[in-house]
Amino acid sequence: MLQPNEFKIYNASAGAGKTYTLVKEYLSILLSNINPFAYESILAITFTNKAANEMKERILQQLVKFSQPDFAENSDLKNLSKELEISPKEMHLRSKNVLVKILHNYSRFSVSTIDKFNLRLMKAFAQDLGLSSNFNVEMEQEKLFEESVHQLFAKIGEDELLTSVLIDIALDNLNDNKTWDISRDLVKTASALYNDTHLTQLAKLQKYNLEEFNEFRKTVFSQTAQKKNALKNNASEFIQLITENGVSIGDFASGASGIGGYFKKFLNEDFAYPTQTHLKNIENTDPKKFTSGKADPSLNLIIENIFPRIQQLFYDAVKIQKDLPLWEGIQKTIVSMSIINEVEKSIDLLKEDQNVLLISEFNKRISSGLQKQPSGFIYERIGNRFHHYFIDEFQDTSTLQWQNLLPLIENARAGSDTVMLVGDAKQSIYRWRGGNPEQMMNLVENHQKLDIKVENLPKNWRSHENIIAFNNSFYQNIANDLKIEAYQKLYFEGNNQEKNDKKGGYVQLNFISKKDKTIEDYNYHDAVLVQLLENIQSVKSQGFQLNEITILHSTKKLGKLIAEFLTKNEIPLISSESLLLKNADEIEVLELFFKTISNEEDKISKTLFLLKFNQLKNQIFPEITQSIQSVLDENQTALKVLLDQFGFDISFAFEPSVSMYDFVEKSIQYLELNGKADAYLQYFLDYVLEYSMSNEYNFQRFLEHWESKKDDLSISPPDGIDAVQLMTIHKSKGLEFPVVMLPFADWGDRKNYPNFWIPIDDPELPFDEFLVKSYGKLDQVNDEISAKITEEHQEFLLDNLNMLYVATTRAVEQLYILTERKESKDEDKLKTGVSQYFNSQFPTGEEIAVIGEKVRNSEPENEKTIAENLDFTSENWENRIEISRESSKRWKKKKEIVYGELIHEMMKEIHSEKDLDKVLKKALISGEIKESERDELKNKMISIVQHPELKAHFDENLKSLNERDFLDENGEIFRPDRLVLDGNSCMIIDYKTGGESVKHIAQINYYAENLAKSGYQIEQKFLVYIGDEIEVKEVN
Repeated sequence: MLQPNEFKIYNASAGAGKTYTLVKEYLSILLSNINPFAYESILAITFTNKAANEMKERILQQLVKFSQPDFAENSDLKNLSKELEISPKEMHLRSKNVLVKILHNYSRFSVSTIDKFNLRLMKAFAQDLGLSSNFNVEMEQEKLFEESVHQLFAKIGEDELLTSVLIDIALDNLNDNKTWDISRDLVKTASALYNDTHLTQLAKLQKYNLEEFNEFRKTVFSQTAQKKNALKNNASEFIQLITENGVSIGDFASGASGIGGYFKKFLNEDFAYPTQTHLKNIENTDPKKFTSGKADPSLNLIIENIFPRIQQLFYDAVKIQKDLPLWEGIQKTIVSMSIINEVEKSIDLLKEDQNVLLISEFNKRISSGLQKQPSGFIYERIGNRFHHYFIDEFQDTSTLQWQNLLPLIENARAGSDTVMLVGDAKQSIYRWRGGNPEQMMNLVENHQKLDIKVENLPKNWRSHENIIAFNNSFYQNIANDLKIEAYQKLYFEGNNQEKNDKKGGYVQLNFISKKDKTIEDYNYHDAVLVQLLENIQSVKSQGFQLNEITILHSTKKLGKLIAEFLTKNEIPLISSESLLLKNADEIEVLELFFKTISNEEDKISKTLFLLKFNQLKNQIFPEITQSIQSVLDENQTALKVLLDQFGFDISFAFEPSVSMYDFVEKSIQYLELNGKADAYLQYFLDYVLEYSMSNEYNFQRFLEHWESKKDDLSISPPDGIDAVQLMTIHKSKGLEFPVVMLPFADWGDRKNYPNFWIPIDDPELPFDEFLVKSYGKLDQVNDEISAKITEEHQEFLLDNLNMLYVATTRAVEQLYILTERKESKDEDKLKTGVSQYFNSQFPTGEEIAVIGEKVRNSEPENEKTIAENLDFTSENWENRIEISRESSKRWKKKKEIVYGELIHEMMKEIHSEKDLDKVLKKALISGEIKESERDELKNKMISIVQHPELKAHFDENLKSLNERDFLDENGEIFRPDRLVLDGNSCMIIDYKTGGESVKHIAQINYYAENLAKSGYQIEQKFLVYIGDEIEVKEVN
């Protein structure tokens, strides 16, 4: 258990029981405290919604178990009771009490993602950060990035310089054999602006405008051209020199591949570095050895005479060549980088127009705005005071995230509070979005200086013994090949896991050659897939079900390749691709129907709709070609007539609908897409409802939104389906599977190095660092760049090794690895990708290596019952016997009380008058109000926001806090309806229904008194009575 003022790090390798340990420590703090509200002082942070929900669920599950009548038999409770020196009975009572308090005050149960915690800070400090008090958070960032790029394109032809730069970017793409469509590249550029990895460097570039960048661009292109021309001039002088002296290229040592060939290549735009042979020959003190043995001996004296000039030309060329990669590297990126500020301006305009913040900019905003705030002040403003901090998956924390959390951590360490970090640097696979595993490694390495206790979780509870033994041995051997000592230590000491009591287990490695001359039309990918299929069949013959097999892959492209092959070979499969909404036939028909109805000129959609609908309905049109021709050039009436002939009435499509949801539901009903339960249709309707809540009824806009989202929207896999599961390695993190197969374990070669920033020290450029696309020969430029490349290279290798580690540690009982067999002549084994890890440890010539016996050790699972589909019914809402409307619950109440309560509820979301329509629309869609009530409710709400005494306090430029939780001195929560803040001044509004009461005055004074103790200066207090008329009373 954490002791007062303790900072502990748990190093938790794969399968070591990280979540169990975290939950146990959480419960230790929770139940060692007699106060049932102790959970309010604990903050637990993780990095995904899934992980946060799992942690919450595990904590609540344990509390439920501890609260059961048979608590005395619970081993976890007994162990915790013994550790805390509290009787089991007392633990039981405390658990029941805490569980009730959490469930009744769930919003105070602070287990969340770091993004949600950051949002709390942003809301609390909106005014300090210069934000609107009612800003929205944009989760769908790419959609906004795409809009910003479209805005840039709209300026083509109007802004001459911008047009020129965009054309140059397109031309660069074509020169690199890429598409001329640069929109995707610009969206990636926009994404980089909000990536923690690039924030510091990009901030330095933001001071340069497009005109300045254009001048830098000219300088870079000019310098690159000058250096290439200088090399060509050198080559020309060399050719002229030897020609004038009657010497040919073949007269030099090594002939055409010797020094003459080195210079000649320059004239063909090949500026390759000199080889070791070139360097050896040119440095020869005996010019005779510089001459070919086949050359006429009479040339020895001639070559000896011109040798000093050749040497000088060579050294001059080498000097230029050392600088050239720097300028070439910058030239490849400066065109696209020059546009980055224009992209940001476009994004900023959209954000301002839509009153949104991107979720990815939270860290940056908080870092710049809150670092100067005392941590105690931060706590007061968010209404909480935390004493215990848990940070899960710490290896994925970015530098900026950690810096933002440090004020809270330092405050905790200054008192008796506790901090616990849990993670495993070997499982850090998110560097591309800011994850910094070195951060955790440094804390562990310096734990004694920093007074941090480090505890390793020693045992692997997941895998069978042979899988544990394989991973221990395999990764410890790899550790010897890593160049950085910290990485060596991480993989050597971090792969010494103790075994559990699960015996046996099986590991199989298949080595597959990239080329095989003995087989005609041999294809490496095909060979891997054939072996994969054989492995699946072998596993199935051992008694495993298909749903116990998971295939992991490193890229979406490979996942698609695997899925197509297995489907072709009739292997049932569940993958992210197969679960996508857009891939369901019914959803595709709906999409095409909507496009057809919303635009009668869209002949392509009309044709595809009829073809797909005909296929789905088992060829209902006898002559499909004739049917399409009959409506193609006609208006929508012709389509209605055609479908009506075959029993499909779409007249609803030409009549008004209550909402988009209503229209979609009718489409499903009248096109008879509603048969047996279809999870795809259910999910699609949920998506339509969610969209309708925050968007107007406009099908064209909806279809644009759907187009931007459909590649990501998928249903959850159905329970009980006996099918192989296919997923990316990244998605598998934190999960486990009975059998894991890893085909194409060969990623990470030098072709895939990421972009990186290099230091710049050149008077021709104002930058101190710049982004380049590849290493090339940059390590030859200077020692500083060489050191940076080495660092980046080692990080790249670690990231690829970490991904391999995650993949090979998911297996419980059997692990199959399919990799490339190849010989590496490179002394650095790690340069050729992860396949070389396997090749270096298993002898050449063996096509298969196994550890353990290929038999099932576990008991076969009972065959799962496949969940029976429920009928998906879709019927006009007007005909339903029971209408689900909240308004019906209010019929028996007096009208003024009903409206008062309803207005009170809706005013929670009103920050200024412009919010009225949005809030009323949301209430209408959710069924809280009826259309007939809308205008009357709106008028009453307008009476509030425009009331002479209140109007100034609903100004959109003021910061307001609605229904925000605060704590009084006794730890009790109070929640004023509305606070309006102006600096440190505060005005309180509380809404009431019914008649006046002294209790109302006492309550608002109680709010004022406690807020004043928190440092607020209370200027005014208003009670707003909502009845037939709006009455406002100021409380003195």
